[in-house]
Amino acid sequence: MIGKLRGVVDEINNDHIILDVGGVGYKIFLTTSTLAALSYNAPGVFNIEMIVREDQMLLYGFNSKLEQKWFNLLQTVQGVGAKVALALLSTFDTDRLLHAIISDDQRTIKTIPGIGPKLAARIVNELKNHQEISAAASTMHIKTNISVGSNAGAMGSIFNDALNALATLGFSRSDAAKILSEVIQEHDSLSLEDAIRLSLSKMAPN
Repeated sequence: MIGKLRGVVDEINNDHIILDVGGVGYKIFLTTSTLAALSYNAPGVFNIEMIVREDQMLLYGFNSKLEQKWFNLLQTVQGVGAKVALALLSTFDTDRLLHAIISDDQRTIKTIPGIGPKLAARIVNELKNHQEISAAASTMHIKTNISVGSNAGAMGSIFNDALNALATLGFSRSDAAKILSEVIQEHDSLSLEDAIRLSLSKMAPN
């Protein structure tokens, strides 16, 4: 299996390049953002996902491990193949895609050609509670919703502890992270107990 290729960009096309590696040209499919950053005859190095079919071998290249991880994660959803996964990553950066999933923004997901309402719903529902998505969501909420200040570190610790407590109580980590970030935004300072109590009141008001 091919895991990485280093060579010289010989051709740049709409959705792929030809990478010259020691005189052998490899056709590598890339996201539009990666393609836009390339120049003809420039050196290039890519992490490779190789997909072997009965009649062909397809290579997908990524310039970051994070993008490559998302490419594989998206394909765990039934109905999402390599082409659709690459289209998603070509349209949205990983932060935007993460936000769409954890905020249940199916409308944004289904703007991609080939993704209808049912598939958009499946992508969101199957991924929003995935362990890696939940962990990334927690980090995103801490970064975006806890202001930098003297108590930022303490609030970050409270966020994580409260998130673990709510997950233990049976709430999904993505839903809990979203509510917790709202609670922390609304209060200058909170104890762990108050963060849990106020989050519970929002999540289960009855």
